[in-house]
Amino acid sequence: MASHYKSHLGVREFQCPVCPKMFSRRHDRARHCAAVHDEHIDREGNFAGDDDDDLDRDDDQHDGDEFNFDLDVGVGASGSG
Repeated sequence: MASHYKSHLGVREFQCPVCPKMFSRRHDRARHCAAVHDEHIDREGNFAGDDDDDLDRDDDQHDGDEFNFDLDVGVGASGSG
């Protein structure tokens, strides 16, 4: 409730780490950064990192793994396919 009240008072204590824009709520700052700057930030306003790096690390952990994607998919809703 306090953050809602602050938004009406014009209290803006959360600054965008990319531009000078200020926000009264953390989640508004995070949404702005993602939408305008294509940057993801954590609760403290620090850059959360590049998600592609996380995917690369996952790929390294699974090198040599074999996956079987055989699916038994029926034709039609009755399953008689």
